[in-house]
Amino acid sequence: MTWLANLAEVLAQTPHPPPQRAPAFELCFVASEPGVEPPLLERPALVTAADFVDAQPVTQRKGSITFGTTYQHEVRVTVGSSAAARLRSATARALGRRVAIVVDGQVRQQLMLRDPIGGSELAIAGNFTEAEARSLAAQWRQLAASSAR
Repeated sequence: MTWLANLAEVLAQTPHPPPQRAPAFELCFVASEPGVEPPLLERPALVTAADFVDAQPVTQRKGSITFGTTYQHEVRVTVGSSAAARLRSATARALGRRVAIVVDGQVRQQLMLRDPIGGSELAIAGNFTEAEARSLAAQWRQLAASSAR
């Protein structure tokens, strides 16, 4: 029985890596005036990663003959019907306001609401690299799958 006690002691002293978690995502209204850094965000968020049903990386080809071709990497997420209804209702009442795309506490992009955000599909463009978009999509997809269980 002493080997079992020794094993338990060794395991208790062995550092364990923190559990992996999906990067946090929030879509929030911006409360501060343009140019204020960091922007003051309104909570609770309109949508969070917990609302995701699916996530896929997408690369958009952009450009012109004059400036050449560039690529924008984004994550297309699908949110559940209650989150879609909440988002549509809140953004319809807030045209002209700014919203912020927040990933792991960092504001990645701020956008002006010109139209209500309707439907259940969102394109999250936060100046991501291709690798970041793929990684975020995979982690958010895994989060959505575990939330569905």
